[in-house]
Amino acid sequence: MFKNLYTRVNLLTILFVIINQLGYSQIVFGDEQVIDQAIGFVHVHTGDLDGDGDEDAVACGFGKLIWYENDGLGGFINTQVIVSGEGSMQSIYITDLDGDDDLDILTESNQGYPVDNDQVVWFKNDGSGNFGSKIIITDQINTGHCVFASDLDGDGDSDVLSASVYDDKIAWYENVGNGSFGTQQIISSTTDGASTVYASDIDGDGDNDIIAGGAWDNTLSWYENIDGQGTFGSENLISTTVDLIQFAYTADLDGDYDQDVYFAAMGNNKIAWYQNDGNGNFGSLHLIDYETNATDVFAQDFDNDNDLDIVSTADAGTLSWFENNGTGEFGEQIIISSNDNRSVYSADLNGDNKNDILTASYYQEKLSWYVNTGTAGMNQNLTTDFSIYPNPAFKYLTIQSDAVIKELKIFNSFGQIYIYVTDTSKVNISNLNSGIYMVKVTDIYGNIGVKKIIKK
Repeated sequence: MFKNLYTRVNLLTILFVIINQLGYSQIVFGDEQVIDQAIGFVHVHTGDLDGDGDEDAVACGFGKLIWYENDGLGGFINTQVIVSGEGSMQSIYITDLDGDDDLDILTESNQGYPVDNDQVVWFKNDGSGNFGSKIIITDQINTGHCVFASDLDGDGDSDVLSASVYDDKIAWYENVGNGSFGTQQIISSTTDGASTVYASDIDGDGDNDIIAGGAWDNTLSWYENIDGQGTFGSENLISTTVDLIQFAYTADLDGDYDQDVYFAAMGNNKIAWYQNDGNGNFGSLHLIDYETNATDVFAQDFDNDNDLDIVSTADAGTLSWFENNGTGEFGEQIIISSNDNRSVYSADLNGDNKNDILTASYYQEKLSWYVNTGTAGMNQNLTTDFSIYPNPAFKYLTIQSDAVIKELKIFNSFGQIYIYVTDTSKVNISNLNSGIYMVKVTDIYGNIGVKKIIKK
């Protein structure tokens, strides 16, 4: 009797485990696919540079900025050196800077310490992936480490942000139209070893605030955009224990529709995040993992369960991802690669509607990608078919679908939600920057669809 009961309990346990496993997406990343071995790569980004509908790759390192054309299936068939011998470039951001509906490239040009006239520069795209010579935004920085672009003054175009290490500056530059930029406006000159800067709506008032970090004073802070026109308030400290912070970003990690802050800190080997209450008040640290010499981190939905997972890199070797349970609790480390990895980005590189991983290696001098081979589990929502018009759009988007739309979100490639509405098929997008966004709709049956739009 007891033997039969024991056997029955074990069979039920095994069956429960099998069913439980089937209910979740099984995510596996393929072997490393090397795109190029040219320089010590330090930063990567993706974007459709030639207007053919797929994600091309852009990488930078010491002296070179290079873009790689995607054939749509993850084959990077053409390599174009945009600039060579230009000094070190530490970060890249891809966006439309001149309002002509194609993607330009923003970066910096550093000549090496103690030079104090390093530059923030951009390269204009003709729409087909042909880039001109550098256009200088400023030479009033010393060792730029991070650039970003966002509409800071509410006029609909992309302004530019920079963080520079040796002059401790977090600064912004107004886009006065057509990619011409005003003088440097300093947000902070006391962020010791300023290493990272990012913009999003931290306090939920509809304008873009600033997230910034200092590698040498171990600070992570935010600055309120007081008037929505680029007037920034005093420092709001989030943490003073982010030792040698490399990069910090924001995304909704816990599913409550506000912007949490997540980061990679090399000094104390942390991949971690801070929860936002929606008003810019941040709680205690949520540790995702300890990664020796953590260098970069990125939030992306890898398992198609509608929350943002985390992928991280470290100079010590690990490329890892961590599954989000939907509330900001992350699972154990899953190692994708044990090679040296410096920078990471994620996008669908082979057109199969799953998010792959792009990495840069400095010490191994490699640019590589890893295909997401995961398959959706049985609890995954079905897709819904819908159309969007007009696209490109300036003020309004209209969704046309056979089923009633219950929920609509508009977000960028970082997972940063800009618009969230319910029970409507028409949405006002006039406050969005010009650029490329993703529209995600959920119908009344729970089916989900995602499409790309261009905001004029």
